[in-house]
Amino acid sequence: MRTLRAAAAVCLLAGLAACAEVQNAYNIVTGQVVSPQTVIIAANAFDALKATATNYLRLQKCTGANAPACRDPAVTAKLVPAIRAGTADRNQLEAAIQANPNQSLTLVAVYNDLQHTISTMQTLLGASK
Repeated sequence: MRTLRAAAAVCLLAGLAACAEVQNAYNIVTGQVVSPQTVIIAANAFDALKATATNYLRLQKCTGANAPACRDPAVTAKLVPAIRAGTADRNQLEAAIQANPNQSLTLVAVYNDLQHTISTMQTLLGASK
């Protein structure tokens, strides 16, 4: 809290332009922003997993006779919502990058959701072997 008060005092003394710089620096130090490069890497990782998941979903459902080239209904039930959630997160992050080129984003929660979705999809696709 002291740091925030000190930043506010600096903003009052230094003017509005400097205030924006202090706030940006504070956000970077505290991890409240995500760089565009980091978002692009995560979006590309999601896109690759989405392509793999889409191919997995094209397989026939497992019936016992068509194993091992089949898809597990339990994995499918978790995979489809993960794809939808990840697509929404990726789209939101990419729209923010386009609206604010070369600026760090404050959509940390959305980025973290995308990372969680990536991890979930990796686990699901790894378990479906």
